[in-house]
Amino acid sequence: GTASYTDITGDNTQPTPLTEGTAVEFVSAPLAAPLRLTGMPRLQSVMTASAARANVVATLMERKADGTQRYLNFAVLNLNHAVTLNETDPDITGKALPVDINFFPQDNMVAAGSMLALHLAGLVPTDRTTAGDAGNLLNSGPNIQPIGIGAEVSLDLANSMLTLPVNAGDRVERLSWLEPTE
Repeated sequence: GTASYTDITGDNTQPTPLTEGTAVEFVSAPLAAPLRLTGMPRLQSVMTASAARANVVATLMERKADGTQRYLNFAVLNLNHAVTLNETDPDITGKALPVDINFFPQDNMVAAGSMLALHLAGLVPTDRTTAGDAGNLLNSGPNIQPIGIGAEVSLDLANSMLTLPVNAGDRVERLSWLEPTE
């Protein structure tokens, strides 16, 4: 099967609200235990665009039981550079593109009971997060969306995989400075 979103048309000077069809989300079941993510998540897929240019912004979030979200990480790729970052393909219309992108290195704890959400779109969802103060790049100011032209981007679900950097040997340790003081 496939899943699709429409890459936002516009520039990167103003935050753009998400509307129906402009994103695809995959959400896990609630975690039974805390989860530590250490390293670089990696998204692999085969994507096809309906126009000459398109983008993918993959955002990994913790969705808490109360519905609030916390950004964990993100990765961005202009699909015109999916085959090689050294050269651009000026027209990717209808081409099955191999996508292999690493997120930034991270060390995050995800609470038991939370769900992991992978949000795929042409922009970062800035309207549904509690990820810190207004000075956070992902919460305010110009959106990081690349310039888009409104392409529909389809993912081949059979060839899509998110690899999370989980080390089964990691222990969840309490830090003494987080203990309540008397």
